[in-house]
Amino acid sequence: MRFLLLVIALSFFSCKKDYSCEDCNPGEVLRRANAMIHWSGPLEADGCDWVVEIDSVFYHPNQLDDSFKQNQLNVTIEYHLSNEIYRCGFTSAGLAVIIVDGIRK
Repeated sequence: MRFLLLVIALSFFSCKKDYSCEDCNPGEVLRRANAMIHWSGPLEADGCDWVVEIDSVFYHPNQLDDSFKQNQLNVTIEYHLSNEIYRCGFTSAGLAVIIVDGIRK
């Protein structure tokens, strides 16, 4: 009986979930848009850090290289929508997170 419990416990702990694409939407097409980078303020002061404005909608990027962290910077961005919501500031709804696939000035 102990041996059986040991085998079950070991098999349970040996399994790992693949988190490499946790935010991916299967079948989601790559989107390209003209966008503007904004500094909304630090999280500690109820800001949302760096945000991306696309067609008057604000998103939180999953990553943003330091060379693009310039307020009111016009860029062309390639991205996918994720299922995540970034909670920040006074907005209870939060910002949708986008997965940045490519960005250029």
